[in-house]
Amino acid sequence: MSKYYTEKDHADIAWVEYRDFTAVQAKNHIPVSYGESNGHVLGTLDEVVDDKSTGLKMYVVKTDEKHYTVLYQGSQAPNLSDPLGAGADWLLNDFPMAFNISMGIQQPTNQLAKASESLNRLMDKHKDAHFDIYGHSLGSMNAQYALANVTDSSRIDSAHINI
Repeated sequence: MSKYYTEKDHADIAWVEYRDFTAVQAKNHIPVSYGESNGHVLGTLDEVVDDKSTGLKMYVVKTDEKHYTVLYQGSQAPNLSDPLGAGADWLLNDFPMAFNISMGIQQPTNQLAKASESLNRLMDKHKDAHFDIYGHSLGSMNAQYALANVTDSSRIDSAHINI
């Protein structure tokens, strides 16, 4: 990564994960911006993972020729506009994870497994690239699990995990 980011920049970049990007936008490589009034360009949207079966939402932003930023979206708040998304996050991931942790069960949820699989697939696809990883809330758990299972940690430049 050739650009220096402040802690405020990192916080602003992390909030990008809560936008509602689409696969069509990724296909068109739309610019992704962050910060006050979206005044800073992070890069172009390269990929959207929106796995309805697990609830995983992950955005991949190409920041330069051999560098990508991966953003894992956190838990969706329960709402009427997307009850399935919030349900997948809370009922299939957050609650089961809390139960597993409290009972000492070492079993990832399907979303954690998909997050790890998606990061490794991405790194395999872009063999010479380096990556920055962001996650908040449930996204932080996805990021941590993916990082713990990454196939080549030397290509992870930074991780910004906020619970």
